[in-house]
Amino acid sequence: MPYFDNEGVKIYYEIEGKGPNLVMIHGFAANIEINWKVSNWIKNLKDENRLILIDCRGHGKSDKPTVPAQYGIKMGEDVIKLMAHLSIQKANLFGYSMGS
Repeated sequence: MPYFDNEGVKIYYEIEGKGPNLVMIHGFAANIEINWKVSNWIKNLKDENRLILIDCRGHGKSDKPTVPAQYGIKMGEDVIKLMAHLSIQKANLFGYSMGS
């Protein structure tokens, strides 16, 4: 399972498809599985995009810190650091609810 570390917090991600990078950020109380797989978004987008899917901290397979200061701006930093981890300089973003 692919993870990267952001200051001690393990963040889970998946990559699907080929094409321009499209970072997909799920909604509150969801995860990659519920927000993107069950709803067929991945199936419908992966033929024309390289999907970068992230389980936001506190969700899915990512770590769930108990300190409130580990959320908020840190969640945005997770996306930026994931892109750096994958050597992605430019990407389109697709967010739902909390992820937008």
